[in-house]
Amino acid sequence: MADPLTRYRVIREDTGLPTPQPILAIDFGTSASSAVLVAGEREHPVKDSVTGSYSWPSSVFLEDDRLLVGAAAEQRKRSAPDRYRAGFKRDLGARSPILLGGKRFEVTELVAHVLRRLREEAERLAGRPIERAVLTMPSSYGEFDDRRAAMIGAGREAGFAGVDLLQEPVAAALAPLVGEPFAAGDTVLVYDLGGGTFDAAVVRFAADGGYEVLGHAAQEDTGGRDIDALLVAWAVEHADAELVAALTPAQGESATARLAALLAGLIVEDLVRELKHHVSDQSEAELYLTPLLPPLRLTREDLESLIDPLVERTTACFNALLSSLSLAVEDLTAVLQTGGSSRIPLIGGRLVRTSRPVRRPDDFDLAVVRGAARWAGGVPTHSVRPRKLERVERPLRWQLPLGQSAQLTSWHVRPGEAYPQTIALATVRLQDGSLWQLHDHATPDAVAVLQHVQVGPGDPVMSGDWLATVHAPSPELVLTVRAQVSDMVFGMDESALATITGNHAILWDLTSGRELVAVEKEGPIAIVRSAADLPWPCFAATNNSTLRLADRESEIRRVEFAGHADAVAADAGFVRIAVLCRREREVYVFDGNRGRKSFEVLRRWRSIAVKEPGGIVVWDESGQGEILSGETGERDVFDHSYAAASGRLVNIQFNADFTRLASADEDGSCAIWDVESKTRLLYLGPPEPDTPSRVALSPDGRSLAVATSSVVRIWRIARL
Repeated sequence: MADPLTRYRVIREDTGLPTPQPILAIDFGTSASSAVLVAGEREHPVKDSVTGSYSWPSSVFLEDDRLLVGAAAEQRKRSAPDRYRAGFKRDLGARSPILLGGKRFEVTELVAHVLRRLREEAERLAGRPIERAVLTMPSSYGEFDDRRAAMIGAGREAGFAGVDLLQEPVAAALAPLVGEPFAAGDTVLVYDLGGGTFDAAVVRFAADGGYEVLGHAAQEDTGGRDIDALLVAWAVEHADAELVAALTPAQGESATARLAALLAGLIVEDLVRELKHHVSDQSEAELYLTPLLPPLRLTREDLESLIDPLVERTTACFNALLSSLSLAVEDLTAVLQTGGSSRIPLIGGRLVRTSRPVRRPDDFDLAVVRGAARWAGGVPTHSVRPRKLERVERPLRWQLPLGQSAQLTSWHVRPGEAYPQTIALATVRLQDGSLWQLHDHATPDAVAVLQHVQVGPGDPVMSGDWLATVHAPSPELVLTVRAQVSDMVFGMDESALATITGNHAILWDLTSGRELVAVEKEGPIAIVRSAADLPWPCFAATNNSTLRLADRESEIRRVEFAGHADAVAADAGFVRIAVLCRREREVYVFDGNRGRKSFEVLRRWRSIAVKEPGGIVVWDESGQGEILSGETGERDVFDHSYAAASGRLVNIQFNADFTRLASADEDGSCAIWDVESKTRLLYLGPPEPDTPSRVALSPDGRSLAVATSSVVRIWRIARL
């Protein structure tokens, strides 16, 4: 299975910031370890100070009260075999201590000594402290594996303030290769046979320089040390009797006998390991333990016959991985052969059988650490900005009584569920023992969806904590009609929509999408919402200074005024009519009982509506406007500019009772808002390729008509 965090981008860029702190990439292996110092754009492999090799033996030796590491430990191991230990990476996670000269050491303590020694040598190169490390690990160290925590703990014990973990096969995939590097879109099987484990991973490279780990698998009892163990058993069985006697001293309970056995074990392991390396490069090799003893001979054929079952297990492992990912070998771009133990010719030949190109690193021993160094070069950019809430998202916080703390007892709505905002979302128990319900009263008649909760039952809650995130339900597209419009309005029963272009009006049936009737009037037409008992919108046609109100068949009322009518509105019974003249910054109010009045307005507003009882509302695309008294002309200003995502609205309209508004933004988005709480109830992202020019809102505030240059789309908010 793929790790949860397996998508990365490896980049190095000039950020203009101060030189980043140095980072030490460390491949702590079962048999050998290596490190590369990453300082800005430069990489410096860290040498073992004893041999000058970039590969450090993963071994320790207790000398007096201090631990020698690497080649220094190897040089002393035969002097006191009971004070020496190698291969303890395999003991990570075990609770039993390791004895060195009778002194107890935790496994993580020994690992920390190796890491600390690498850090000391790297700091000598850097000339400054190194606070951060990238440690590689087998892919078998799963997300909740205690060995992950042990590696991190060892890194901190070694003095690193920050410790990153990176899977070994992933690091190997990032290493320099013989030939061209992997390209965007390549899917690569990593075959990594190291000293202690076999790791397989499938990595896909992306165009941005990143990669994705599609999956990984491992065998923890398959590695170079297991090959060595097979060779030791083979040597004892097939070597000359005199040599076997030297390699297997008589067993005994005395301290001397135990030391002799330990020493013999070290000697034979060194002998067969050296033979293994020789026959990887030539067909046959022999080594002498002493000039007085017969040599130990090994042929490549002997080696391949001995390890063939082990190699077959690795083949079965990566084939199972491919099968679990529903991939065939043919889906692979290449197979990457890496890991020091994979240099055995049998393995290369077995990989060639896959029929996919076999790629190799330019250095088998340092491939993992060099890939980790490349990954470490991107660590300074491993920063994440907080995600902004989407426009339809809303955080929920509650002020608890008297600022008390509480404990969440239960959620009553599950994430992903829609809920009417009249029910309790959760219950908490205050410090005083009382139970309180948490409601979402932002828009009591609306529906929301619980997206995510930050706390669970039993968790402590403080007053004002962000406990959950909710969002508006996804709107439903109920109808699309082909029409070019300059204005539009819903009928009172919401079964029809009227659209206007010049002096032509069309009535659309919103159930079928059919055109019911076309109306042509003298002069430009403005729309007036119909009376409560009329299903159809009515129209105001202007001709010079005369305004005629009519339904689709006959004239209802005619009024005279001075000026040019830019927008017209009427109350439900057509008793009060309001006319907006932008050029004159004048509003005329015709009252059937009291005659005509006129009021000067503050700005050249674009829209007008009659608001019961007796008010006149004017506004423009800024989201700002005035509410005028139809009796006295007294005014209140309002500001709904919060509805402008880009800073400018193209159009804004209210529903019948002014509890909701619809907005069309210059960025191409549209929304429905609750006026009192300023909460976004519906959001429609910018359409392609057209930008909205007009919006209309149904009387109940739940349907939104959006007009572009060629179509009108009607959206509906769900209700439970």
